[in-house]
Amino acid sequence: MVESLRELLTELEQFGQENDAAIADRPRRMLNIARGTGELVNKI
Repeated sequence: MVESLRELLTELEQFGQENDAAIADRPRRMLNIARGTGELVNKI
């Protein structure tokens, strides 16, 4: 994977985690899939 794409994905992951930690209202949360799940789905 190209390093710039890896950095972008890490940034998006961190943003989603911070957002979800700050917002208690479930419909407003991003509810991103976990990194491991994304890696598994990418291999299928």
